[in-house]
Amino acid sequence: MRVPASLILGMGSLLPLVGAVPVDFRILDETTKEPIPARTYLSRDGSPVLPEGRYTYKRQQEIHFLAPGEFTLELEPGTYQLQVERGLEYRPHQASLDIREPTTAIIPMRRWIDLASEGWWSGDTHVHVDPKDMELILRAEDLHFAPTITHHVWDTLLKAPFGEAIAGEVHIDETHAYTANAQEIERIMGGPGSIILFGPGLPLPFSGYQHYPPAIHYTREVHARGGYVEEDKPFWLDTFVNAALGEIDFVEINCNHFFRYGTDTDLARLSGWPQEMGYMGGKGMALWFMNLYYRMLGCGFPLKLTAGSAYGIRPSPAGFNRVYVKMDKFSVKSFWAGLKAGRSFTTNGPVLDLKVNGEHGPGSILSLDPGQKVRVSCKVRSRIELEEVELLVNGRVAHRVSGEGRSEITFELDLDLGESSWIALRAFERAHPAVLFGHTNPIYVLKDGRNVAISEDARRLLERVDRLIDHTEKLEGFKQESHREETLKAYRQAREVYSRIAGERARAP
Repeated sequence: MRVPASLILGMGSLLPLVGAVPVDFRILDETTKEPIPARTYLSRDGSPVLPEGRYTYKRQQEIHFLAPGEFTLELEPGTYQLQVERGLEYRPHQASLDIREPTTAIIPMRRWIDLASEGWWSGDTHVHVDPKDMELILRAEDLHFAPTITHHVWDTLLKAPFGEAIAGEVHIDETHAYTANAQEIERIMGGPGSIILFGPGLPLPFSGYQHYPPAIHYTREVHARGGYVEEDKPFWLDTFVNAALGEIDFVEINCNHFFRYGTDTDLARLSGWPQEMGYMGGKGMALWFMNLYYRMLGCGFPLKLTAGSAYGIRPSPAGFNRVYVKMDKFSVKSFWAGLKAGRSFTTNGPVLDLKVNGEHGPGSILSLDPGQKVRVSCKVRSRIELEEVELLVNGRVAHRVSGEGRSEITFELDLDLGESSWIALRAFERAHPAVLFGHTNPIYVLKDGRNVAISEDARRLLERVDRLIDHTEKLEGFKQESHREETLKAYRQAREVYSRIAGERARAP
């Protein structure tokens, strides 16, 4: 089918093209020679071109359309710039098209890695799109699973822009599926933060407001139904409360503040913890997110990393930030089970492989015998040059390797761990202005069966909870004093948890 195109001018007005000629596009997998859907950027004289009648996306600088493997556009004669991308595992294809007469443009797409063949299956657990578009989105982004958010609480309003939720799983084929009943409760303009809910029986009814009820009102209900809870960022005011009370399953570091073209470092407008000194710029923000996550791991909380792009709202393609889960065979049930167990890594660029003693990957829990060393094997692969690879033990860098022009780095070393520890691997690509990085979930090595418990991490988070309690005691906006007291009760319970880990006496309420 021939589709007319439009030229986006200035701030986004659409001008139909005249005197156009047909251009047949064929996007082909270079190996199989089969047509494949992909994300497409087309521009002329610096202005994006969007075809009418196709799935188009325009959020700030992220302006693209999703195309099937074969399609035809009516284009006005001239020179066009084309870039085609397909998720993380294909190399982008760039071309300049000089259109003067009817022609065919063949775009070969080359995989640089095939992670599914290695048992790694991809997902994005933060998307806001109409379920009817999910098949095209998953295929165009080479993404295997996404639980789209169909119900979104903003402040006091529960929005359902796509109609009713869909119960159960929707299978596109044997290796692609989605669900369409996830719910986000977002109270970030003075409220406690944001949580995303997954599982059966959603959405939950919402009758609260910016400050009430505390998030545990919803997280406990979801867990009682066999579902999961995600914090889409680790800096919300109540994140450390929810973590201490065992109410978080997953947290994002590869989150919707990281885009293809840069990062959103403007956090001051949100009701979260302020970014600490020493963590400047986009990479600094990523490192700060990691540090907050490490503090929670140091308290022994079994939080697992996931990743999301907030496609549908934020200026980022679906799956730009993605999580890879290890599975013998793809299924939605196995995806959630693997994610909960931590058999996964998150990324928007590098691919990470971490093993302890040759066979134990992320999510593993091992026993440490007296005097025993552990052998750690690390491998990082990237489409572009790596900047650095770092092995972490209890939040500290145990070994660092500089990229030095390489796109693949491997190393092994022995670790002498004197205490229960978590071990993880992270890597940054050499990219600008985008911040491209990946992080594994931790491997736990426990001495005498004792959980990780780092008193300094607990003290740091205890300080934050104390500040949150003081803030809440004075906060205006509670409609009833009982609402304040219910919220403070949850916060004080979290304080007791941190006090025990830090070895300090709990403060009287």
